[in-house]
Amino acid sequence: MFKKILKLQNFGIFRDFSWDEHTPDLARFNLIYGWNRSGKTTLSRVFVACEKRTTDFDGYPRNGKFNIKMKDRSSINQNNCRDAAHHVRVFNRDFVEENVFFDSENSRANPIVYVSKEDIESGRKLQKLQKEESSLEDEHNAAKHIWEEKSNEEGRFRERTARQIKDEVGNLEVSDKYRNYHKGILGQEIRETGIKNFHKLSSEDYEKRKNLIRREQPKILELLSKYSFDLPHKNRKLLGFSEISEEISAFLARSVDSEPITRLEDDGETNIWVEHGFRLHKDKNEEKKCLFCQNELKADLFESLSKHFSEDYENLQQGIDFFITGLEGLKKSKIPQENQNLSAHLHDNYKTKAEAINAILEEIGGWIDKATKKLKKKQANPLEILESIARPQDFGRLCNEAIQDLNSVVEEHNRESQNHEQRVRKAKEKLESHIIAHNIKEEEYLRIKSDLDSSYEKTKKAKKKLNDTQKKLLEIEQETSNIGGAVTEINRYLEQFFGRKEIELELDSSKKGYVVRRHGGRAFNLSEGEKNAIAFSYFIIKTREEGFNIEQGTIVIDDPVSSFDSNFTYLCFSLVENSFKNAGQLILLTHNFEFFSLVKNWFRQRNKNKARHNRANEKNRPCEFFMIRNEVGNECRYALVVPLDKTLQQFSSEYHFLFSELKQFLDRPGDEYADFYRIGNIARRFLEIYANFKIPNTDNGLRGKLNQLCKDCISETEKVRLYRLIQEFSHGRDPLAVIEHKDRSEIKNAIGILMRVVEGSDKKHFESLHKERLNTNV
Repeated sequence: MFKKILKLQNFGIFRDFSWDEHTPDLARFNLIYGWNRSGKTTLSRVFVACEKRTTDFDGYPRNGKFNIKMKDRSSINQNNCRDAAHHVRVFNRDFVEENVFFDSENSRANPIVYVSKEDIESGRKLQKLQKEESSLEDEHNAAKHIWEEKSNEEGRFRERTARQIKDEVGNLEVSDKYRNYHKGILGQEIRETGIKNFHKLSSEDYEKRKNLIRREQPKILELLSKYSFDLPHKNRKLLGFSEISEEISAFLARSVDSEPITRLEDDGETNIWVEHGFRLHKDKNEEKKCLFCQNELKADLFESLSKHFSEDYENLQQGIDFFITGLEGLKKSKIPQENQNLSAHLHDNYKTKAEAINAILEEIGGWIDKATKKLKKKQANPLEILESIARPQDFGRLCNEAIQDLNSVVEEHNRESQNHEQRVRKAKEKLESHIIAHNIKEEEYLRIKSDLDSSYEKTKKAKKKLNDTQKKLLEIEQETSNIGGAVTEINRYLEQFFGRKEIELELDSSKKGYVVRRHGGRAFNLSEGEKNAIAFSYFIIKTREEGFNIEQGTIVIDDPVSSFDSNFTYLCFSLVENSFKNAGQLILLTHNFEFFSLVKNWFRQRNKNKARHNRANEKNRPCEFFMIRNEVGNECRYALVVPLDKTLQQFSSEYHFLFSELKQFLDRPGDEYADFYRIGNIARRFLEIYANFKIPNTDNGLRGKLNQLCKDCISETEKVRLYRLIQEFSHGRDPLAVIEHKDRSEIKNAIGILMRVVEGSDKKHFESLHKERLNTNV
């Protein structure tokens, strides 16, 4: 008997599975529970390899490895399964496809092969073909071995190159294909692009693009505002330096209405000193005594000074003061010549443009300084007529044109910032192409790929020769099969399934095939349940054919009730119990909760009976319970075989179990990724059961029932959220899409809405569900 599956590697969703030391060994009777697409059929194929004694069959995972420990301490793996001595029979969907063929268009279907205990008339021919088959298997296995070596070599190349691309191009903070770049992505890239169509970069371009993808998106920078050189003056505005220059010339040429004192008129410095003293004495109302020497002043001195420093004189002085102040305000500080926030390749250009602006600003400041100096000279001696200042350049235009040139550099930076993601994406593609091109050349990938293709063709030819021989073998087996006996037994089981003679098999005119009849007429459009019933009935018969002993072998059954309604579920369970109660070992896998509950109760009773008769060895139970649990690592789903969850052991009703799972999901503060690809199915199944007994009939299916239940409980928006959960999340083909794209808070919100629908439409029922859950200590 099988003891435990020590290892599963690259085995479909069982990516790197090891049997945990806390998980009990397989017992004589074993129940494994798992949701749809959790990995049950994949797990069953481990036992198919032991049954067929080869890994060369459809459905076996490419490069899959396994290691099973037996009760006798031996082990079976993908390399030695050909020599396995233990007898196994496996029922799964592969068995249905391989053994039972349904074709409603043809009058004759493929015959059921059932090897009887009678002598085979073509025995010698059969033996010859079997020897030929063995030789061809060796030939095929040898070719396959070489192909696998070449495939592994090619895979290692892609794995190394993909890892390099991930390390050099990927970024943990950016969710794109390079973040988790792997050899599968690389293989697709090589197929789509072509081996010879990748291009290397120069060292400079390579480093340039490496720096670009590592750089954060630059900030949008503000443009430098243009300067205004207009000057308010005498209730108007002087527009630019041209008008300013004209006004300065007017100041310099202006004469003052006064009675000048000759000695002051000829000495500007003394004039300024006297004017300051004159103003000081007037402010202090002291016209008789000198504030400096305290001597008496001449009586007519102040009158003479007042005529010299006339009102017109004072107006000119004040006008020049205000004008100089305004003129000084036109000076602009130089701008920084460095901007570290700017893209690095624009730094030099920016510096050149900034230097041009600063040079103009310096010219403006110099011209203003000269004009101010000239005005101050006029102010020192207002009575003197001075020459006009040199006419300035058009500083305003020159400066703002230089600012525009500088802004064009900033605008280029801003455009690059806005297109940063697109530039980074293109840079990554160039780097990816460069690394692939470099490695293709350095590691001689063309030779590796050529060897792989050649070995594949040889393997394919060997496989065809083997298939042709096996086809001839099958034809002989069909000729020597006791089809009549098989059909009779299948019909007997079908009658048990359906409770009446509804579906029957009938031999065709050649007595080598069969047709399917319903109520005596040809049966068309068989349901999946009817097909499964025929296939499972045939499987039971196959376990009784010569060469297989149920009491010494292992029976593996994967979801025998996947397409049955509740009535057929119980009948199927009854067939399993009666047919395999004495099996040497029985392994049942199912997702159907009703079937699971029936088997669970059957196994529990067997354990109780064993315990009553053998209390000294209670640990050695005849029946064990397991489940397939899916988890997610690196956004990649993988499967584990673990002991059955306690909640599944406590609940006998699927409905109560589903409610408990939903409440537990809501109450748990943290969310495991593994919850999100199954919670949609749980929510949909729970709502279906609830809606069906609350609203037995409706023409609009689940949507119509949901609309009736939601009338007063939730809003239209909430109804849309709930319906999206039970439709989109439960039907998505790729459960990772939920992980990658769905808001986890949205899922929790939708589950909460579902709970409010139940509570709002039947509060007593909701409270009883909640109370039942608490009573189970979940």
